[in-house]
Amino acid sequence: MEINYLSQDSPDHNIIRESEFINSDGYPFSKCPCWGHKSNRTFIVTSPINYSFTSDNPDSEMLFWDDKHLNAPSPVFHMKLPHFLFWTHDSDVWLDVGDHPMTSLVNNLITVPGWVQISTWPAKASFSFVVVDKTKPVVLKKGDPIFRLTFHSPDLNDEVILNKIEDSNLIDEIQEIYESKREESMDNGTWKDRLFKKGKSKCPFARIIY
Repeated sequence: MEINYLSQDSPDHNIIRESEFINSDGYPFSKCPCWGHKSNRTFIVTSPINYSFTSDNPDSEMLFWDDKHLNAPSPVFHMKLPHFLFWTHDSDVWLDVGDHPMTSLVNNLITVPGWVQISTWPAKASFSFVVVDKTKPVVLKKGDPIFRLTFHSPDLNDEVILNKIEDSNLIDEIQEIYESKREESMDNGTWKDRLFKKGKSKCPFARIIY
């Protein structure tokens, strides 16, 4: 399956295949075909910047939150980057956003997971997280893994081909179409139905990229 994507905040923000991100040399599991099968179909998103803050003094330049987020059992924040848009011409493909196991240890956070159908409608993937220990700072270093992505089709043996859109004019046109369609679906209330509805691909960008 071919997955198209673009970075909405910076063209140099990339997604890395887990098998290329992890140095598995010396680990016995690197010989396991089951591990390799999954690793080749799992992708890592890394922090594009060095950044730190404390829960009692969050930074509105980089974070979104409200009182409900701050007053949760553990504070929850949404970071303004990285930010990606995904879509596919293949049918019945799901985007699965999951946490990365190192973030609770290294960064004092756990990414908020979720999944969505991307064949019937494009989907954004961005970075929301729960603070593990609110008495300690959240610390991100550029290149730290922050969450994982997988793409599920009816056949889990499908190879995943990522196609990054980098032409700035094309990116602008795609985003304009997406925001227009998104606003329309928010106004008429159909956006929730599109999140999980299976079916044949209805790529709204077909006219300009295929």
